[in-house]
Amino acid sequence: MATLKHKLLWRLLPGLLLPLLALGYLTWQLTDALTLSQSQQQQSLLAATVRQQLFSELEHNQRLLQQLADSEELQDLLSAPEGTFRRSQLQTEVKRRFTNLLLHDEHLRGLALFDQQNRPWLYLTQSTRPGQSDPNHLRMLNRMHSLTPPDSLQGLFYDEQDGRYVIKQAWPLNGGAPGEPSPGTLILTFDLQGLMLRPENLPSGAGYALLLGPDDHRVAGELPPGWTAQQIRQQTPLGYQRQITAIGMGLQLLSLTPYPELAPQTQKLRLFTLLWLGISVLALAVLLSWTLKRQVLQPIETLRRLMQQVMAQQTHHIPQIKARDELGELHNHFASMLARLETSQLELEQSAFLDPLTGMGNRAALARHLHGLTSQGKGFVLTQFKLLQLSAINRTFGNRVGDEALQLFGQLLTETLRHHAGEEVARHAMARVGSDEFAFTLTEQQAPQPAMLATSLCEQLAERLKLPVNLGSYELYLRFSAGIVSYPLVADNVEELMQAASQARHDAQRRHGSHWLQLDGATAARLREDKWLEAELGFAIAMRQLYVVFQPQYDLQAQRICGAELLLRWQHPELGLVPPDRFIAIAEHSGQILDIDLWVLEQACLFLARLAQAGFKEFRLAINASATELSNPHYPRQVDLMLKRHHLPPERIGIEITETALVELDDVARSMVRTLKQIGVEIALDDFGTGYASLSHLTALPLDTLKIDRSYTVQLESNPKLVDSILQLAEAFNLSVVAEGVETPQQLRLLQEKGCDMAQGYLLARPMREEQLLVLLEQENKVVPIGSTGQHSPGHRH
Repeated sequence: MATLKHKLLWRLLPGLLLPLLALGYLTWQLTDALTLSQSQQQQSLLAATVRQQLFSELEHNQRLLQQLADSEELQDLLSAPEGTFRRSQLQTEVKRRFTNLLLHDEHLRGLALFDQQNRPWLYLTQSTRPGQSDPNHLRMLNRMHSLTPPDSLQGLFYDEQDGRYVIKQAWPLNGGAPGEPSPGTLILTFDLQGLMLRPENLPSGAGYALLLGPDDHRVAGELPPGWTAQQIRQQTPLGYQRQITAIGMGLQLLSLTPYPELAPQTQKLRLFTLLWLGISVLALAVLLSWTLKRQVLQPIETLRRLMQQVMAQQTHHIPQIKARDELGELHNHFASMLARLETSQLELEQSAFLDPLTGMGNRAALARHLHGLTSQGKGFVLTQFKLLQLSAINRTFGNRVGDEALQLFGQLLTETLRHHAGEEVARHAMARVGSDEFAFTLTEQQAPQPAMLATSLCEQLAERLKLPVNLGSYELYLRFSAGIVSYPLVADNVEELMQAASQARHDAQRRHGSHWLQLDGATAARLREDKWLEAELGFAIAMRQLYVVFQPQYDLQAQRICGAELLLRWQHPELGLVPPDRFIAIAEHSGQILDIDLWVLEQACLFLARLAQAGFKEFRLAINASATELSNPHYPRQVDLMLKRHHLPPERIGIEITETALVELDDVARSMVRTLKQIGVEIALDDFGTGYASLSHLTALPLDTLKIDRSYTVQLESNPKLVDSILQLAEAFNLSVVAEGVETPQQLRLLQEKGCDMAQGYLLARPMREEQLLVLLEQENKVVPIGSTGQHSPGHRH
């Protein structure tokens, strides 16, 4: 419960503490606002101080220039004739006075006196390079003379000689006649460096200040070590308040004012707030923890222990209590729910193993019953039934009649079993295991010979179903198939036993009417071997155990090879050569035939492509398409893509379909054949005469060839009318004919005489590898025509 307690505390405390935290936050914000206000006042005071110092100095310098302009020495100098001793003496006195001014005021960088033509009379400077003239003087003079009348002027200039910004102030001299230009000009150069922004000149706690000229060039002042003006514009140093203020004359003041120390009252307020918040949080947490434990967690813990006992099946009942609050009501709800759950569990166990339609056990019930019998080591017989017409009944008469048929069949089966084996067997050993499948078991204790009894039950049920049954307003005939298997004779586990019963029932289904089949040990062993072969077949292509052979087909009129039928072989490493009729059926049953057919198609296309390169461009190859492949909607597209990939014309490939597959699939096969024919491949009907194909099939399908089955070719000498009928039928439908299984010269001669188009068989050539067929084709022109002598073809020697 500690986890739940912590979760509740973490969820409830924030809501309770939010007002306290909000009050603390507001108090803190108020102190921050007071601090910020003090900092802003400090910065404003600093900017005002700097501006006052600057303009005070400018006014002082202007008064100094006016005093110099009005001095007697300078007036006498201007009025003295040029080249006289008096002028030279006055010039020396003026120069001495300029020098004294520069020596007594360290911020004056220079004094200059210019005549009317802007020629320097006197030029005194404290520059580190005094020998150089100052180009800023000329700019200043030009600007002043552009005024009408000329007046005093001041401006900010960059002194390239000393690499610093200075302020130059110009003052026109008096003494000329009215309306005449000024006889001269005084220019004072004032250095901003060090005059202001010194710590002793700044207000207390002002921090750092930097006077910036154009393009952020430093004019005066200092910054924190390691910082530049450009960096401070982007990021303010920690602990400072930044402000940029325009001073005038293109100057800006960049000030960094440290946050002032908190007043004692503010510090006390913050300390009291933190202490009060801490005590409040602690008190609320303790009170909330006690309340949760007393009022919530203890009742929940009691209920949790009860539920754990229920889960561990230590108790099946929770007593009701007097509900004083919602938790008490929850306790009683759990008690009621447990009681209902016990009832529902019993009902669910029954429904989980019960078929709702027939009231019998279901597949799960049968599996549980079988596992119980096998665990006891008892011998028994499993019989599986299938109601054969259920799909047709549903389609024709509706699902309601189909359900009635299932119920009736189950009732007849139960009554028959009850009559011979007793009520107990009919109740517990009978189950519906599929949509139209039923099963029951008979043990050796219930019947001395359970297999014979199961057979007898099938006979009686079949006899009963020879009569029609009433389903609603319909009278219908029902039939079934059944498979009977014995444990442990057929299989030693439940899964294999049920599979064997299904296989036996499936084999019995191939016959018409109601039939059943008892699976013996040999058949069961063959089924197990089939499962093993199915697994082995999955690796056959990857391990290159499958290969193809070719049986040549001869044009009986031209007496030449016109094509071949491609046949599949499986060379197993342990079993050797596995017969095709054995593994093909397994592949069709397991669905592996789709991959095998695609591989065979690719081998056929590769061989035809190699033949075309060798010069045999008219050779035609026939491949077999399984019944499973005819129901594959992707097969025509696969054939088309394979032909295009190998650049083969479609008429080089013939696809043979069996008559049985055509009849079983019917509409599906017809659609598939039409699609294949649209691609351009030839369609042959294989084993003609052995199935149930009607004339409607020949009329509806775009066939090219009929293949006479070997069973008719064998009877050609004794009963030639069968072959005659097929040839006449083919002629009527404009189909070519291939006779299979030609093994005697007489059969070959009769086929030629009757006008059969093509033939294949051991007499002509046995199935052979690709290399042998290529040799046969190359030597064909040297061979005596078939049928003329006993040695009629190289195929006979193979």
